[in-house]
Amino acid sequence: MNRKFAVLAFMGSITLLSACSTPKPVPKETVLASSCCSAVNQLPFYQISNPEFKQVFEIAPNLSPVYEFNSGASPFQAVELPPHVGKLSVKVSSILENQVFIPYVLVLDSNFNVTKTIDANSLKLNYGKIGTKVYKETSFDVETNPYDANADRYLVMFTKPEQIGKHTEFKSAETIRAEDEGLARPIATDPKLPNGYYGSIELQLKPLTFGTVTKQQQAAGKVVSPSSQSTVISSSSKSTKTSPMLPESEAFYNKMIEDFVNNGEVEKALKLVEEAEYAGSSTARSTFISAIKNQ
Repeated sequence: MNRKFAVLAFMGSITLLSACSTPKPVPKETVLASSCCSAVNQLPFYQISNPEFKQVFEIAPNLSPVYEFNSGASPFQAVELPPHVGKLSVKVSSILENQVFIPYVLVLDSNFNVTKTIDANSLKLNYGKIGTKVYKETSFDVETNPYDANADRYLVMFTKPEQIGKHTEFKSAETIRAEDEGLARPIATDPKLPNGYYGSIELQLKPLTFGTVTKQQQAAGKVVSPSSQSTVISSSSKSTKTSPMLPESEAFYNKMIEDFVNNGEVEKALKLVEEAEYAGSSTARSTFISAIKNQ
């Protein structure tokens, strides 16, 4: 490598590193607000109505509530899973920005018992395409059924005080490009961001299976959570067995019903009709009938 090329490569690395790290200042030490609640069942839960879901939640000062977990106080984002019967794929991703919110996840049933704990050891870096955001993320599955008190129903995403003061290192765009093209690593060091109490968390849900509701469960009706209704923050209107479904959720269910019928998976389509109707759909059954007639 000649001297001119080496200098250009070095300057390019410095430029990329600066572009990555200078838009936002390094966070200062944060004093957390007092705990919002005395028990987990009092946490404010964001209600998700659609099993196909993707949204970024901002964990920010004066915005996110704080709770005293067993590991210490932390801001958090809590959600109530959609009224889906079956298995859901869950992906929790922390966006690497000015600081990194290292996510831990508690999975709770309808009685707020912990059914699963996801810790930082499961997190992996996801670089995506060069020039896009970098994530530290984890994926896992949950079993949901609004008629089963022991099924997974809530997620609580938080961090631990032990992470504060640590750093997350990741490869720069120039390092990734050099590795992909088999070139020498750039002279500049890779970026390193501090772990903090605040950041951006992306939550993504995808349905993997569609289960059935037994006659006994149908007769008993949906499990009523012991939490107060005031602690539920709905993504639409508060949903009950007779509440109308949002148009986008209605369209989502109808499309999936049509796809199942068109692919010859009539049994799955019927299960989805039942699930949609109990979630408030008024057109799922007619969509199923029309799809069958068009075969």
